[in-house]
Amino acid sequence: MARDRSALKARALAAKKAAEEKAAENGREKQLSETSKQDNVNSESGSVSDASQHNTLTTNSIDKSVNKDSNPSRSRTIQLPSGKEVTLMLVTLIGKAEIEAKTKVAPSNIRNKDWLTEERLSEMLADFREGYQILPGIAYRGEDGVDYVVDGSTRRWCAIETDSSYIYERSDQELDLEDAEFIVKKSALHNDFSDYEWGAFYLSKIEETGKKQKEIALEYKVKESDLSRYINLVKVDESIIDFIPYVAVLTKQESRNVIDYSKTLAKLNVNIEDFILKVQEASDDEVKAAKDLYLANSAFLTAFSAQIEIEKKLAKAQQKQGRPATKKPEPRVIHEDKSKKSKVLMAQDPKKRETSFVLKRCDNDDAEEIYKLIEAYYSKKKAVHDAVDSE
Repeated sequence: MARDRSALKARALAAKKAAEEKAAENGREKQLSETSKQDNVNSESGSVSDASQHNTLTTNSIDKSVNKDSNPSRSRTIQLPSGKEVTLMLVTLIGKAEIEAKTKVAPSNIRNKDWLTEERLSEMLADFREGYQILPGIAYRGEDGVDYVVDGSTRRWCAIETDSSYIYERSDQELDLEDAEFIVKKSALHNDFSDYEWGAFYLSKIEETGKKQKEIALEYKVKESDLSRYINLVKVDESIIDFIPYVAVLTKQESRNVIDYSKTLAKLNVNIEDFILKVQEASDDEVKAAKDLYLANSAFLTAFSAQIEIEKKLAKAQQKQGRPATKKPEPRVIHEDKSKKSKVLMAQDPKKRETSFVLKRCDNDDAEEIYKLIEAYYSKKKAVHDAVDSE
């Protein structure tokens, strides 16, 4: 991958180890109590598996350490652009069941859920299986007691899929998307939302409020050019979007290219599905051999551009074949002197709205007289026009 993840993994592993040691220390006393309770349960209703018991004890110990407001190492206070101060408490949940029970994705989270697949997120899933989570999510506690994830829904999904731990910071106050973005941007690392996801978010706001793009740009403090790019990308035919290897990491220029390609295809009036199949055939080997997702996108879009040029040439050739041959109208003979073999011709081109007079074998005196007659005609026409205007 373009980003070297080894140093980040080392830091994440060290943090994870420290958190586990702290959790174990804080939970030792609780563990003894819970073990005693568990023995009583086993004697009454059958034994409970070691894995289940371990998960319960670990969860209790982590909850105990996380909920200690007096522990400054697991919380921080941030002032948001609005002036509001929020306290963020670090929370760790272990296992799919607990993550699904205690968290939900916030309605304001714009991450495209269709992209949460094993194929697209294979590297992140591998990290979670090894116990690495480089950056915690951001959430707030809802009125129903559930933590709503504003940023980090992809990490949450990976933790659920791998039945591993999920770490996030929980705000003591409700957060919106803008608040979460500010908090995340203060961190050292963050994968920004993609152009496509922003487009879906802003388009939904336009549809909900009936506001114009300019109003939305002012309200959310986003450049109009960026907003236009986001929304135009979302409007691209889904048949195109679905076949781009990694839409989530399209660069600004690639987003613009995809928009332009879509408009060109519409003008060419080609069958998009057939077109995409041709692009896939041309780019498949390079996409599969790409060392990272950026190179995969580049290979696909290069083939896309090349196929468009092929389609343009085909359309031009078909247009030329189907176009009836047009001939310029023959010049009209206004005057002919057979003795002198001289002619005065008038040639008209309706397409260009041009009229030409051609004098063949005419002497200079005749040419001068013809010039005077034309000049006199237009002078008379101008005089009549001026007289009408004066009235």
